[in-house]
Amino acid sequence: MAVVARRHIAPTWLALAVLAWLPRAAAAAAAAGPAPAGPGPAAAPISLAGSAQQHWLMGHLDALLDPDGALDVHQVAARPRAPLERLDTGLGRWPGQRQPMVWLGFSILVPPGGTPDDWSLLIGRPFNPGTVYLEQDDGSFSAFALRLDHSGGAFRVELPRTPGLHRGFLRVPAPIIRPDLLHLATPAGQEWLLERHLITQGLYFGVMLAMLLINLLVGVLLRDRAQLWYVGFIATSVATFALLTGTASRFVLTSVSAAALYRVQSAGLALVVLVGMQFSRRFLDTARKAPRTDRVMRGFLALAALVALACFVVPDNLALRAVALLGLLVPLVALTAGVATLRAGSRWARFYLVGWSLFSLGGFIFASPIRPFGLDGLTVFQLSSALEAVLFMVALADRMRILRAERAEAERALVRGEKLSALGQLVAGVAHEVNNPNNFLTFNLPILDDYVQATRPIVEAAGREQPDLRLVGLTVDEFYADAGKLVGNMLHGAERITAIVAQLKSYVRGHDDAERQWESADLGRVASSAATLVRKQLEQWGITFQLELARALPPVRMNPGPIEQVVMNLVLNAGQAARTTTRGQVTVRTRPSADGSAVELTVTDNGPGVPEKLRTRIFEPFFTTRAGEQGTGMGLAISQRIVEEHHGTLELASAAPGDTCFVVRLPIPPPSVEQP
Repeated sequence: MAVVARRHIAPTWLALAVLAWLPRAAAAAAAAGPAPAGPGPAAAPISLAGSAQQHWLMGHLDALLDPDGALDVHQVAARPRAPLERLDTGLGRWPGQRQPMVWLGFSILVPPGGTPDDWSLLIGRPFNPGTVYLEQDDGSFSAFALRLDHSGGAFRVELPRTPGLHRGFLRVPAPIIRPDLLHLATPAGQEWLLERHLITQGLYFGVMLAMLLINLLVGVLLRDRAQLWYVGFIATSVATFALLTGTASRFVLTSVSAAALYRVQSAGLALVVLVGMQFSRRFLDTARKAPRTDRVMRGFLALAALVALACFVVPDNLALRAVALLGLLVPLVALTAGVATLRAGSRWARFYLVGWSLFSLGGFIFASPIRPFGLDGLTVFQLSSALEAVLFMVALADRMRILRAERAEAERALVRGEKLSALGQLVAGVAHEVNNPNNFLTFNLPILDDYVQATRPIVEAAGREQPDLRLVGLTVDEFYADAGKLVGNMLHGAERITAIVAQLKSYVRGHDDAERQWESADLGRVASSAATLVRKQLEQWGITFQLELARALPPVRMNPGPIEQVVMNLVLNAGQAARTTTRGQVTVRTRPSADGSAVELTVTDNGPGVPEKLRTRIFEPFFTTRAGEQGTGMGLAISQRIVEEHHGTLELASAAPGDTCFVVRLPIPPPSVEQP
């Protein structure tokens, strides 16, 4: 149940990496399965007959682990060997231990009459050190020590041309195994392999470097941290693939040994994870939208940093297994973060999820011994990496577009806020001016009533002397009854003017942070005050408005002004929805919560309801479905913020057509609590 070291080197974004961490007893039990009956190869030979110009050795390799590095080629040739994918290279060498070696075996079938072309075994970097053994006609083996051309060429060994079966072995230190770099090829095949390699690598690095420069420029100009972390992600990915493909060792690290290259590769993969997760945090804004997931991601960042440092300290295979475990966890953490923020309303999380899915699929194909459709795993992995980078760039562009739109809307909202502030001051001034003449009415009407009543005895005496006496067509009793009713109505109207002016002044002052006062207040009283201000608007829309207030509600600590604003926003939103029906109705209720720890205010309407796809977005700033009606999309967002400032909750309890209900919950503080 062990895996080839190549799987460890790869950023194994797949569940197969977990097999590298299973107990060695399980590995031994699995390895005890069907094996060759005697000495000989465990893989099928490669025939050089036919028109093919090159063969890839993957799928034709068997393997044997030499823990002490003491076996010679004749001993290996005489021993049974297992398929390469079942090789277990152990946990690596500790200081003082001998270097374990791996023998990769293959068989070449030369057809009768030999081959018309000069076939060679091609070994690409970073195999170093190592030895190639090829079986000769007399059964002996010729040894070729790997001497890699630091200018970038592959190590080439000419194959035997004598008809028959010839065995070959490659002896390299564990875990330095890259069987994907082994090919058999004619000169024409070598040229084709080199051309394909240069084209694919040129396309990949060209596209990635172009995106790196573009996003670096955009990130610097906009000072967007997510964009800059994305640039870092591209840079570390490009550097790691340069190591994996041998490009770095061909042009830059020409004198570095393969053992050192593998440690740098392992650390590079951990660094890609580290930078990618930090980019994900910034891009998805998990700290705000998914705090729990963000804590997990921060812990994962610490783990990635620890693994990157450990790659230069711990034994080879132990470092590679740590990278494998990291690669196993990457898609789980990344996709969980994407789903969490998508549910929280992030519109660009979709691109993120698709990008990581492609990257994980490419990693699976790269690290797996399975090759669907005969694809080259490294090429597929590079392609998936490039597609992921393109998707992330598209997502960043969409994110910037949305943020620019939100910024423009925020600027417009500020302008509207300034206008409303000026309007509030104007309303306060008008209310003050209205209040002055209204004071004359409230002060003089009772005096006028006293004057009228003072004349009543005289008029009644005259009425007894003149039974037919009429005052403006009324009898004396009718006249004074009607006069008292008129004065009473005028007094009631003046009192209503006084109450409305007081509510307007209170509402305007409630928006001034400097004048906000926290107090223990009755939520029903606040709801009634807010209802007075919006009732007329609902009546103009033809909506039936009901106010059902519970008696003896416990008082809660609140700032009445902002809570009035919340109630007004909810009622007006409900009215907008209910006016689309033939018999619109809005109901406001107050009640204690079921557990007695809070008081609740519900606003219910019989409108068309909230569609399922919009329920997660209704509390987003600037999100509105009434743009044509000058909706700003800020009402519910502001209301939720105000309620949260009161340590309460605002939620959509029901969104079904005909029964849309928003619930405001404000906690009842303990008697010792005096301030929120």
